[in-house]
Amino acid sequence: MALTISELQVIVWLIVLVQGVLLVAVVRRQNDIESLLRSVDLPADGVALTVGHAAPDFEAQLLESGATVDGRRVRAGGGGGLLFLSAKCGACARIARSLGKEPLPEGMFVVWLGDADEWRAATEGTCDALVSGGHRLANLYSIRVLPTLVLIDSAGMVVGVNHPVSAAEANQLVAATRTMPNERSIMNGIPMERRRNESNTAGVPNRRAVENSAGWS
Repeated sequence: MALTISELQVIVWLIVLVQGVLLVAVVRRQNDIESLLRSVDLPADGVALTVGHAAPDFEAQLLESGATVDGRRVRAGGGGGLLFLSAKCGACARIARSLGKEPLPEGMFVVWLGDADEWRAATEGTCDALVSGGHRLANLYSIRVLPTLVLIDSAGMVVGVNHPVSAAEANQLVAATRTMPNERSIMNGIPMERRRNESNTAGVPNRRAVENSAGWS
C-alpha cells in the first residue's frame, strides 16, 4: 500500500530526529574521551621515566598537614607510589572523589596538578595531597599522561608506571609493590636491558597508556 504524503513527512522527520539524537550522543562521547586524555607538558630536554631506573628524589609538603614528603618516605617500609592527578582530567576527578573513602596505603602519596581549592573541591576535604609544586614533580617524573601512578620499591627503583582507572586499583597496585621482594641484591651483574625487562614483569602490571594519535607519540 502506497504511503501518503503526510506519512512520508512523518517518516522523514523521525529519521532526522534519530540522526540528531545519534549526533548528540557521539559529541558527548567525544567530549568524555577528551576529558580522559589530558597530557602534562614535558620540558624540551625531558627524558621519559623508565622502569628499572632510580626514581628522582624530591621534597614537598602535604597541603593539609604540612608534613614533608620525600623519596625516602615513599620507599620506606617496602616501597610505595606517587599518584599524579589533575583537575583538568575527567578520570582524575573520579579517582579524587573516591580517594577519601578509605585510607591511602602506606607509602602512597597523591600529587595534584592544580590549586588547593580545586583539590579540596574534588575530594571534599577528605584526603591530603602534594599540591604546591605538583607541576614541578610532574616534570621531574616526566609525566605525559594522566592519571599516572609511579610505583617505587624499597630500593628507590621505579618498578611500574601505570594508569589506574579507579582509586581502588591504585591502592591495590601500591599494596602489591610493598609486598614484592627487594630484588636489588639478586640482580647484580645482570645487564641493564634485561634488568628493565624483568622489572616490567615483576608482579606489577604495566598498563598501556591510552593516547590520541594527534597528541602523543
